Amino acid sequence: MIGAGGSVVAAGAGELLTAAVAEMLGIPRATADWVKRGPCVRLDGGERFEAEDGTRGFLDRPAPASAAGQLAVDGPGGWLPFGRRHAPGEWRVIRLRLKLAVLAANFRRAVGTLGQDPAQVLIVGGPAGDEELLGVITRSLADGVPVGRGDVGGTCPGEPLGHRYAVALGLALAP
Repeated sequence: MIGAGGSVVAAGAGELLTAAVAEMLGIPRATADWVKRGPCVRLDGGERFEAEDGTRGFLDRPAPASAAGQLAVDGPGGWLPFGRRHAPGEWRVIRLRLKLAVLAANFRRAVGTLGQDPAQVLIVGGPAGDEELLGVITRSLADGVPVGRGDVGGTCPGEPLGHRYAVALGLALAP
C-alpha cells in the first residue's frame, strides 16, 4: 500500500484466505484457490444449476455426472465441484465473511501502519480481478472513499496490460 507519507507491504492475505477456505470445506488448497474467488452454483444434474441468488438455469456445457448435487465453480478445466454441505446462497455468505475477516482486516492493518485514511483506493494485481474484494474493501472504508481497479501499463506504449501485471511491470520499470 502506498500513501502520501510512505508505503507498507501487506502480503499474504490471499494465501490466508485460501487456507481458511480449504480448512472450512475440507478441500485441497489448489481447489480452494478457485473456490474463494467468486460465485458458485449447485449442479442439479448434467445441465441444470441453481445460482447463489436462487436463480435456476441451464449450463452452456454439461457438467460431469459425478458433480451432480455439488457446489461448483468454473475452474481452469471446466466445472470444479467442491462440496455438498452448503446451499449456494449460504456458501456466498460464508465466503464474503471470510473475505471481510481476512482481506479487509489486512487492509485496515496496512492503513493503520500508514497512519492516515486513504482519500481513494486503487487495487492492482491478481486481487483486482475479484469483484467481491472490491466490494469488501469499499465496505471497510469511510463513506465516499472511491475504490477502483488499476489499468496497469495504460500509459506505456502498446496495449494496456490490465490489472494482473502490476508487480511484473513494476519490476520491469524499476531502476
